[in-house]
Amino acid sequence: MKQLRFTWEPYLSYGNKMNINKGDFIYRQQEKGKGFYYLDKGLISNSIISPEGIEHTINYITEGMLFGEPGIYNQPYLASAITLKPSTVYYFSNTKFDELCRKFPSAKLIFTHSLIFKLRTMAEIIAFMGCTAEQKIAHFTIKLDREVGRLIPFNQTKFAKYLGISRKSVNKILNNWKKEGIISIINNELIIEDAERLRELGETNTELNVNIDYLLSVQDITNSS
Repeated sequence: MKQLRFTWEPYLSYGNKMNINKGDFIYRQQEKGKGFYYLDKGLISNSIISPEGIEHTINYITEGMLFGEPGIYNQPYLASAITLKPSTVYYFSNTKFDELCRKFPSAKLIFTHSLIFKLRTMAEIIAFMGCTAEQKIAHFTIKLDREVGRLIPFNQTKFAKYLGISRKSVNKILNNWKKEGIISIINNELIIEDAERLRELGETNTELNVNIDYLLSVQDITNSS
């Protein structure tokens, strides 16, 4: 992900700048899109509502990343995007994207790489579905640390939704980790104190399998736009 962050910055002048308050929706699941977004400042969560009505956070959008990519094909957004802090985003319509791609062929490649990263994120979540609660929490805490930074915004209920496990399980495991000095939680921010131990707890034999044919088909669609 680090290689993707801020690579879209040269094209911000083609987007529509928007300042959004904390807790506001940028778009909602199944809302038909007409473009996509770039997060300049702030933090955003992507969450889905299952057919059973259960909310599940699938990932966090950090500064310097694109999001809402399905909107470029006039498709419904796969998840809802909501700000976790005051945020500045840039909106790119379909027509602006076409204009960008004509002027800057490299924009297509950046967009494609962003799509592939999102597909890998979904595959990773699916791959860890059969792991223990402690393995899930350890793995995705390290993942959030890489993507969000050392001070991870923490809300136990949202954390449980992100991992797809019960709030009770999250509370029990995190309390044990605090006693062992693996993490600390201060002012609603989770801090990793022993990253090596956390990596050991998150180790698994799960293989991350990605459908390469599908990824290539996505790239073909993007390159033909």
